[in-house]
Amino acid sequence: MHAFLGRHGSSNTTDDHMLRMVAGEALSKLSIEKPSYCSAMLEEATYDLIGNLQKMLGEDKYRYVAASLLWSLSVHSNDKMGDQHLLPALRVALAKMSDAEGKTLEALIGLNSQIICTSSIHEDKVKEPVSDADVANLAQKMVDTLNSIKQSPEYPRMRRVIVKMVIAVMESCSDYATTFERKGMMAALSKVERTLKLYKVEKCDVFYYKAGVVLETEEPLSELVAKAKRLIDPAAAASTRMFSSFQ
Repeated sequence: MHAFLGRHGSSNTTDDHMLRMVAGEALSKLSIEKPSYCSAMLEEATYDLIGNLQKMLGEDKYRYVAASLLWSLSVHSNDKMGDQHLLPALRVALAKMSDAEGKTLEALIGLNSQIICTSSIHEDKVKEPVSDADVANLAQKMVDTLNSIKQSPEYPRMRRVIVKMVIAVMESCSDYATTFERKGMMAALSKVERTLKLYKVEKCDVFYYKAGVVLETEEPLSELVAKAKRLIDPAAAASTRMFSSFQ
């Protein structure tokens, strides 16, 4: 925490930046492995961890680390964060998604979907940070990513986090179904269904040196895709299931 938050004195040297990155990634890995680590980080009164992470989301060089750590904290210690911490992070993370790529995009989408899934974040609050044009741009970004993504150990769960964000948005703001459909989300989700067996690395939850080491314990991607399609267009999803049953 001391190294990550620069308590040794701020400087702009390359060594200082690398130290903060390594410390931040270490904290991120710890936060994934054990919920108790998240609690310990948040309970450390010496540091305003959430406030610093929100600021880092706005900085290109620290955005990935900040998003990854905030994502884990919101998963494991959501009850200790609250709307006053989550909503500002949501506003920044949504704004930065359009220009993000690779593992940074994966982390931002994962963070956004987790915040939107939080029960205390209701439809009016989700809509507050973004306009309809923003939603259209974000939908297009997710569709383009699903259509172009290749399996990569750098960001192995990209498709999962995108599908979960679609579900989160649709469950919170069903008005966006038309936008998702118009941007081609149903076709993109169908493409994911057709290529599920090609992405074996997606079946892992925990990675070590870019290799999957722990199999997924959450809902299979195939079920998440089916759920997302039902939420966007129940009739079309039902037709697809009927067609598949005849094959």
